[in-house]
Amino acid sequence: MCVSTASVGTPNATEATTCAVFCPTPGSVFNSRTVSGITPPKSLTIIRDNPERCRDLLFGYDMDRMNGNISSDSTRPISFTVGNALKRSGVTRLTLSSVHCAERTTATSNWYGSMCLSSVVGLFIIFLSASTTSAARRDRFTKLFLNEHPVFLKAERYNPNRKQRLNLALIGIAVAIIAGSPRVSRAQGQLPSALSDSTRVSMLTILPGDPIYSAFGHTAVRFEDRVFGYDIAFNYGTFDDTDPLFIPKFTYGRMDYLLSYGSTRGLIAAADYERRILIEQVLRLSRVEIAQLYELLRENARPENRVYRYDFVRQNCSTMVIDALRAVTGSRLVFDSTNVTPESFRELLRPYLRNRHLLSVGIDVVFGSRTDRDAGYYERSFLPVELMAMFDDAKLIFPVDSLNAAVESTSEMIPLVARKDTLLWFAERAKQSNTFPWVVALSWILLFGWFGWERNRRKKRTKAVAIGDRILFGILGAAGVVIVFLWFVSAHTVTTANWNLVWALPSHLWPALFPSRMTKIHVRRYFFLTGGLAATLLAVQPLLSQSLHAAIVPVVIIIAWRSWVVIRSTMSRGDESA
Repeated sequence: MCVSTASVGTPNATEATTCAVFCPTPGSVFNSRTVSGITPPKSLTIIRDNPERCRDLLFGYDMDRMNGNISSDSTRPISFTVGNALKRSGVTRLTLSSVHCAERTTATSNWYGSMCLSSVVGLFIIFLSASTTSAARRDRFTKLFLNEHPVFLKAERYNPNRKQRLNLALIGIAVAIIAGSPRVSRAQGQLPSALSDSTRVSMLTILPGDPIYSAFGHTAVRFEDRVFGYDIAFNYGTFDDTDPLFIPKFTYGRMDYLLSYGSTRGLIAAADYERRILIEQVLRLSRVEIAQLYELLRENARPENRVYRYDFVRQNCSTMVIDALRAVTGSRLVFDSTNVTPESFRELLRPYLRNRHLLSVGIDVVFGSRTDRDAGYYERSFLPVELMAMFDDAKLIFPVDSLNAAVESTSEMIPLVARKDTLLWFAERAKQSNTFPWVVALSWILLFGWFGWERNRRKKRTKAVAIGDRILFGILGAAGVVIVFLWFVSAHTVTTANWNLVWALPSHLWPALFPSRMTKIHVRRYFFLTGGLAATLLAVQPLLSQSLHAAIVPVVIIIAWRSWVVIRSTMSRGDESA
């Protein structure tokens, strides 16, 4: 279902539609066309609990109760498309209050809004078709919906009798199915072939949020055409989480992302719902460059072109934007890297992980040494906030004719960003302080607690690998399997050459699961090798490019210590099996 933003009665009015079904979150999309027969959740519950609200939205009266802030003189009719159900240019009339209520509902709760609006449309179509059996009912609907009504606020109230209430109850059941039909709502509309010369292009940067998928921010490109009424946001961070192979593909590193587009209002509403700061940078591009950028994104958004292979640092929602911008500006766009301090990929990620302690440990364990080299200037753009800083420092050669001549003075350079606005701001996001590193503290507590318990226990060791040792080396072996898979099997580029494999050996699973099958000499040799590798890794750590996470250092110390304990235990025993 789409809401038209064209003003009725305006000279040269151009029809412009805005999709009323917003994406649940930035970076993900739900397309009802891909799932047939899905019923929106709690359809009947919302109709039952909000009969007055749905009826008011349907019949267009008593709007003062729905939104008391809109006065009658400010209420004007706007267009509302319901396909070809009504043969009046495909458009019927609703009040501004009803659409305002619908948009506010959608912005507050995406599922609730899309379901409620779809249900109202389905109820309207069914009830209108059913009313054709009675001439009186047909005249009533014609007068109420099709004729020029003043503002619909004074329409007489419709009071159904008992039989009609039963019909409405039965219709409500049918609405639950119709509202979920792929024909009722569409996740994306048709892009216009061209925009006006007054179109403004800007980059939207959404700062990190609470969900893991939003830990590093998000980037989108906005085209705002106030002449034709278009406000479109292109988004390279879309993926299909309904794919049954989503998790295997993501683990293997063959994840396909999509270029999607939609209403900028929906993107802002989703960021507002997650309370994420949103910053807009208006770009100072020429009309030709804006048209070329729009045509490039429109062409790439076609179904046959929209899919691209995602890579965490080389191809994501942020790097694809700068690639598109450099493609249309060419050598006219100049970036300034003089004030940038060289940092590795791992160092660039740490500010985003300071309060995500488990995620920080996981990334440090699975990311290899390739992420410890200094990131190039353009490679920093894999982070949306870094891309925003790059745009702040970027310059454009002006005028365009000076491209053929060498630029000798800075007077011929103008900033790329014409204006920078904060569209959403949340003080609690900007003032976040570092939380207590509980994972690091837990690792050191484990080390000293285990050491103290080992010294104070009175029982002698009866097995070369005790229960605690078996649990420890079992976890380490499982971690080693993951590291080996990500390094040698998967297509990920950031998980290769991982020095964490030195302490997380997959072979640790053997003494953890089958200790009785190892002889004394095998146990001694294996743990001598394990302890030697752990001690060597600690000794040469300052010389390695890949540093250990602070929470992993106590674990490596435990490995070296427990290996020595196991070796000493086997040397004091006289049997041949461990």
